[in-house]
Amino acid sequence: MSYYYLSNPYNGTEQEKSERVEICSRVCFHFIRQKIPVISPVIHNHAMNHQQDIATILKEIPFEERFDFIMDFDFNLLKPAKAMLLLKLPGWDKSKGVAYEIDFCKQHAIPIIETNLETYQQLEL
Repeated sequence: MSYYYLSNPYNGTEQEKSERVEICSRVCFHFIRQKIPVISPVIHNHAMNHQQDIATILKEIPFEERFDFIMDFDFNLLKPAKAMLLLKLPGWDKSKGVAYEIDFCKQHAIPIIETNLETYQQLEL
């Protein structure tokens, strides 16, 4: 099965993170209802980060090391994806993770489909 990888900024305040996860959930649900498989590492990683025992372990790891660990996981999801859906939420152009994902796509010839909250429902995938 092939799928689309949803990319968007994540880091920020706890409220911003929660809002971004909620937005990602709605975007994924929109596509899944149309039988279009979409994977969001933001949803996955956010849920994992909020498990008390995992959160405790992660807090002991320096940010850069934790970032690299998560990006390696994300790249393993991104590499077999049909394309990356770049959801341009506020701050997408300043996001280190999004920049790394864009570079990864360019290096591996993975198509990037740009969208935002006003246009994603019109995409024909």
